[in-house]
Amino acid sequence: MLQVVTEHYVTNALANVVRRAHRQLLIVMLAMAIVAFQQLGAIDRDAKSQQQDSMPRLYCATAMRAA
Repeated sequence: MLQVVTEHYVTNALANVVRRAHRQLLIVMLAMAIVAFQQLGAIDRDAKSQQQDSMPRLYCATAMRAA
């Protein structure tokens, strides 16, 4: 009887460790996804800023060449 109780305790303890590890892994993955999404947003903002800054100058340069 003692062996059955001990095996049950060990099995439950191991299951709890695995569950905890899975939760921690999911939390880390979620944090990485949030950081990646924020970085992609910053890259997108920079690309739009570059495009908005360069288009008027490109138009002026082509207009001067055409003249």
